[in-house]
Amino acid sequence: MSPSRGLLPLLFLLLAGCLPPPQPVDSIGDPATARALLVARAAEGPVPMVLRGELEALPARRIAETAARAVRAVEVRFAAVTAIPAEGSYLLLVLHGAREPLPRRLCREADRLPVDVAERVAAAWCEGERTVAAVDPAIAEPTAAAVERAIRRAMAALFPDDYADTYGLELFGMRITIGGSFGF
Repeated sequence: MSPSRGLLPLLFLLLAGCLPPPQPVDSIGDPATARALLVARAAEGPVPMVLRGELEALPARRIAETAARAVRAVEVRFAAVTAIPAEGSYLLLVLHGAREPLPRRLCREADRLPVDVAERVAAAWCEGERTVAAVDPAIAEPTAAAVERAIRRAMAALFPDDYADTYGLELFGMRITIGGSFGF
Protein backbone atom coordinates (compact mmCIF):
# COMPACT_ATOMS: atom_id res chain seq x y z
CA MET A 1 0.00 0.00 0.00
CA SER A 2 1.40 3.36 -0.99
CA PRO A 3 1.90 6.04 1.69
CA SER A 4 -0.43 8.44 -0.12
CA ARG A 5 -3.33 5.97 0.16
CA GLY A 6 -2.92 5.89 3.94
CA LEU A 7 -3.10 9.68 4.09
CA LEU A 8 -6.30 9.96 2.05
CA PRO A 9 -8.69 9.17 4.96
CA LEU A 10 -6.78 11.63 7.15
CA LEU A 11 -7.14 14.31 4.47
CA PHE A 12 -10.89 13.73 4.27
CA LEU A 13 -11.15 13.92 8.05
CA LEU A 14 -9.26 17.21 8.11
CA LEU A 15 -11.42 18.65 5.33
CA ALA A 16 -14.58 17.58 7.16
CA GLY A 17 -13.39 19.56 10.18
CA CYS A 18 -13.21 22.67 8.00
CA LEU A 19 -16.86 22.52 6.94
CA PRO A 20 -18.98 25.20 8.55
CA PRO A 21 -21.38 23.88 11.20
CA PRO A 22 -25.12 24.24 10.60
CA GLN A 23 -26.49 27.57 11.72
CA PRO A 24 -28.05 27.43 15.18
CA VAL A 25 -31.81 27.64 15.36
CA ASP A 26 -33.14 30.47 17.50
CA SER A 27 -35.96 29.56 19.82
CA ILE A 28 -38.46 31.45 21.93
CA GLY A 29 -39.87 30.18 25.18
CA ASP A 30 -38.36 27.27 27.09
CA PRO A 31 -37.36 24.24 24.97
CA ALA A 32 -36.30 22.23 28.05
CA THR A 33 -39.83 22.54 29.45
CA ALA A 34 -41.26 21.64 26.04
CA ARG A 35 -39.17 18.46 26.04
CA ALA A 36 -40.31 17.50 29.54
CA LEU A 37 -43.96 18.06 28.56
CA LEU A 38 -43.47 16.04 25.35
CA VAL A 39 -41.98 13.12 27.31
CA ALA A 40 -44.98 13.12 29.65
CA ARG A 41 -47.46 13.40 26.77
CA ALA A 42 -45.70 10.69 24.67
CA ALA A 43 -46.14 8.21 27.52
CA GLU A 44 -49.93 8.55 27.10
CA GLY A 45 -49.94 7.55 23.41
CA PRO A 46 -49.73 9.31 20.04
CA VAL A 47 -49.14 13.06 20.29
CA PRO A 48 -51.35 15.24 18.07
CA MET A 49 -49.45 17.16 15.38
CA VAL A 50 -51.31 20.01 13.70
CA LEU A 51 -49.88 20.71 10.26
CA ARG A 52 -50.55 24.02 8.49
CA GLY A 53 -49.37 24.31 4.90
CA GLU A 54 -48.43 21.48 2.61
CA LEU A 55 -45.92 20.27 0.11
CA GLU A 56 -47.14 17.92 -2.63
CA ALA A 57 -44.06 15.70 -2.44
CA LEU A 58 -44.28 15.35 1.35
CA PRO A 59 -47.49 13.85 2.80
CA ALA A 60 -48.53 14.62 6.37
CA ARG A 61 -47.77 11.06 7.54
CA ARG A 62 -44.16 11.34 6.36
CA ILE A 63 -43.79 14.74 8.03
CA ALA A 64 -45.06 13.24 11.31
CA GLU A 65 -42.61 10.32 11.02
CA THR A 66 -39.71 12.67 10.25
CA ALA A 67 -40.56 14.83 13.26
CA ALA A 68 -40.82 11.79 15.56
CA ARG A 69 -37.47 10.35 14.45
CA ALA A 70 -35.79 13.74 14.97
CA VAL A 71 -36.58 13.90 18.70
CA ARG A 72 -33.57 12.29 20.34
CA ALA A 73 -33.86 9.72 23.13
CA VAL A 74 -37.66 9.88 23.30
CA GLU A 75 -39.96 7.24 21.86
CA VAL A 76 -42.68 9.45 20.43
CA ARG A 77 -45.31 8.99 17.76
CA PHE A 78 -46.97 12.03 16.22
CA ALA A 79 -50.46 11.69 14.77
CA ALA A 80 -51.24 14.26 12.09
CA VAL A 81 -54.57 15.96 12.76
CA THR A 82 -56.31 18.68 10.77
CA ALA A 83 -57.92 20.64 13.60
CA ILE A 84 -56.37 22.13 16.69
CA PRO A 85 -57.29 19.99 19.72
CA ALA A 86 -59.84 21.58 22.05
CA GLU A 87 -57.61 20.94 25.05
CA GLY A 88 -54.26 19.44 25.95
CA SER A 89 -50.84 19.64 24.38
CA TYR A 90 -49.82 19.24 20.75
CA LEU A 91 -47.08 19.92 18.24
CA LEU A 92 -47.79 22.68 15.73
CA LEU A 93 -45.88 22.64 12.43
CA VAL A 94 -46.35 25.48 9.93
CA LEU A 95 -44.81 25.48 6.45
CA HIS A 96 -44.86 29.15 5.53
CA GLY A 97 -43.21 31.75 3.37
CA ALA A 98 -43.25 34.80 5.63
CA ARG A 99 -39.93 36.61 5.63
CA GLU A 100 -40.28 37.76 9.22
CA PRO A 101 -40.31 35.30 12.14
CA LEU A 102 -43.65 34.15 13.41
CA PRO A 103 -45.18 35.71 16.53
CA ARG A 104 -44.60 34.60 20.10
CA ARG A 105 -48.31 33.82 20.34
CA LEU A 106 -47.93 31.15 17.66
CA CYS A 107 -50.32 28.66 19.26
CA ARG A 108 -53.02 31.28 19.79
CA GLU A 109 -52.80 32.52 16.18
CA ALA A 110 -52.33 29.15 14.43
CA ASP A 111 -55.54 29.43 12.38
CA ARG A 112 -54.58 32.84 10.98
CA LEU A 113 -50.98 32.13 9.92
CA PRO A 114 -49.85 32.59 6.31
CA VAL A 115 -49.08 29.25 4.63
CA ASP A 116 -48.12 30.18 1.07
CA VAL A 117 -44.69 28.92 -0.08
CA ALA A 118 -42.62 26.57 2.07
CA GLU A 119 -39.62 28.78 2.82
CA ARG A 120 -39.65 28.28 6.59
CA VAL A 121 -40.78 25.62 9.06
CA ALA A 122 -42.21 26.98 12.27
CA ALA A 123 -42.57 24.42 15.04
CA ALA A 124 -44.16 25.06 18.42
CA TRP A 125 -45.09 23.01 21.46
CA CYS A 126 -48.50 24.22 22.50
CA GLU A 127 -50.39 23.75 25.75
CA GLY A 128 -53.84 24.88 24.69
CA GLU A 129 -53.31 28.44 23.43
CA ARG A 130 -50.01 28.88 25.31
CA THR A 131 -46.80 28.64 23.31
CA VAL A 132 -44.31 26.83 25.56
CA ALA A 133 -41.48 27.01 23.01
CA ALA A 134 -41.20 27.72 19.30
CA VAL A 135 -38.58 27.73 16.54
CA ASP A 136 -38.69 29.05 12.97
CA PRO A 137 -35.76 27.82 10.81
CA ALA A 138 -35.43 28.77 7.15
CA ILE A 139 -35.52 26.20 4.36
CA ALA A 140 -32.74 26.24 1.75
CA GLU A 141 -35.18 25.49 -1.07
CA PRO A 142 -38.81 24.31 -1.21
CA THR A 143 -38.04 20.63 -1.91
CA ALA A 144 -39.16 17.63 0.12
CA ALA A 145 -35.59 16.83 1.23
CA ALA A 146 -34.90 20.42 2.33
CA VAL A 147 -38.19 20.57 4.26
CA GLU A 148 -37.37 17.29 6.02
CA ARG A 149 -33.92 18.64 7.00
CA ALA A 150 -35.55 21.80 8.36
CA ILE A 151 -38.07 19.71 10.34
CA ARG A 152 -35.22 17.68 11.86
CA ARG A 153 -33.37 20.89 12.81
CA ALA A 154 -36.58 22.36 14.26
CA MET A 155 -37.28 19.27 16.38
CA ALA A 156 -33.70 19.18 17.69
CA ALA A 157 -34.00 22.83 18.75
CA LEU A 158 -37.56 22.57 20.08
CA PHE A 159 -36.92 19.39 22.10
CA PRO A 160 -33.17 19.49 22.88
CA ASP A 161 -31.50 16.33 24.14
CA ASP A 162 -31.21 16.50 27.93
CA TYR A 163 -28.50 13.86 28.17
CA ALA A 164 -26.16 15.99 30.28
CA ASP A 165 -28.91 16.91 32.75
CA THR A 166 -30.20 13.36 32.96
CA TYR A 167 -26.93 11.44 33.14
CA GLY A 168 -24.33 13.96 34.30
CA LEU A 169 -22.77 14.02 37.76
CA GLU A 170 -23.04 16.88 40.21
CA LEU A 171 -19.65 17.41 41.82
CA PHE A 172 -19.04 20.41 44.09
CA GLY A 173 -21.59 22.52 42.22
CA MET A 174 -20.20 21.66 38.77
CA ARG A 175 -21.96 19.48 36.23
CA ILE A 176 -19.66 16.73 34.93
CA THR A 177 -20.71 14.79 31.84
CA ILE A 178 -19.20 12.22 29.54
CA GLY A 179 -18.83 13.31 25.96
CA GLY A 180 -16.45 14.59 23.40
CA SER A 181 -16.09 16.88 20.48
CA PHE A 182 -13.61 17.60 17.83
CA GLY A 183 -13.00 20.67 15.80
CA PHE A 184 -10.55 23.33 14.88
